Amino acid sequence: MSISLQPISYKDPSGYIIKEKEGYYRYVSLQYEHEYDHLMHSGLYKTLTDQYLLIPHTEVEDKRSGIDCY
Repeated sequence: MSISLQPISYKDPSGYIIKEKEGYYRYVSLQYEHEYDHLMHSGLYKTLTDQYLLIPHTEVEDKRSGIDCY
């Protein structure tokens, strides 16, 4: 299966975007683990999504080998 990296994520040092048949996915780099967890557990994510300042997302587990992500 080939992964289609999207150029829209070229300025994202914390991960990257890929496009697959069922939609777009953002992969978070292992180096961004602490910051991502802080965003999700501090209440900021909920505040921003409730105010429509951030697009909500659903976390999914990727079981493919060879992808280095959090």
